[in-house]
Amino acid sequence: NTNDLPYIESERTNAFYRRLLIVPMENVPKEPDVNIKQKLREEIDYFIHLIVAAAGEMYKRGKIFRSDNSIHLVEEMRAKSDSVQAWMMECCIIDEQAKTQRGNAFSSYEKYCAMMERKTHTKRNFFDSLKAKGFPEYKSGDYYFRGFLLKPEGFTLLSETENIEF
Repeated sequence: NTNDLPYIESERTNAFYRRLLIVPMENVPKEPDVNIKQKLREEIDYFIHLIVAAAGEMYKRGKIFRSDNSIHLVEEMRAKSDSVQAWMMECCIIDEQAKTQRGNAFSSYEKYCAMMERKTHTKRNFFDSLKAKGFPEYKSGDYYFRGFLLKPEGFTLLSETENIEF
């Protein structure tokens, strides 16, 4: 219930965002309806009917329907609130079999935050955030995280013979 999505800085796990359902209300009437309360009161029985029917469908499915738009808005809110999540979304590839050396992950995260002018977490908080997001840490010589890899950095160089129009 808000006009602007809030920043949730203290949430490091998926729990809050798994439970969040964003329903944008973008239709704004051209003229305010001064009789809106009375009209709503007259339709309360129908609203209750719709709610009970929707709850019944939800019970049959075993889950709440989430639109692609709602899912996208939750991801957007999460990325704005959580620099680690934003870094994961833009700089990593999720792969259950992959492993990433944790020092390389933190270095990439610091570069990302500097480029995007975002405040970085400490190393410990960064590592804790990744573990809370479901990426286990283990030691095999060095310390690694399992479940993601860093996207390749750099630029694709054009050959001298390629012409580009601007």
